[in-house]
Amino acid sequence: MKKVWMIILILVITLVVFILIKNSFQTLSDQQICENNGGKWQSSGQLLGSPYFCNDPTTDAGKSCSDSSECESGLCEAQTSAIDKIGFTGTGNCYGWVNAIWACSLRIENSTVSPGICP
Repeated sequence: MKKVWMIILILVITLVVFILIKNSFQTLSDQQICENNGGKWQSSGQLLGSPYFCNDPTTDAGKSCSDSSECESGLCEAQTSAIDKIGFTGTGNCYGWVNAIWACSLRIENSTVSPGICP
């Protein structure tokens, strides 16, 4: 009986030591890693409980463009002042984030100001 208690005591001590060692190492969350690398931590949807993801910055943010195909994010963003110029010739700038799905902005497609696609 004494031997069983000794084994239980050793297991408990081992477990406590393991927990203390594990907690002494700080681990970064996905959000911290994302933000430390310049990304934006954001929801992938507008519904409650939508998963979050890291939206990384593009390398061509702000570059002048005349079509969304010229931009890493796939969005050549027109200036908001171009709202009255939909259908007319214009230029824009490449959107600054890789995932542009929630960018409800005027777009430049084939050098023409187009309405934004808003989910």
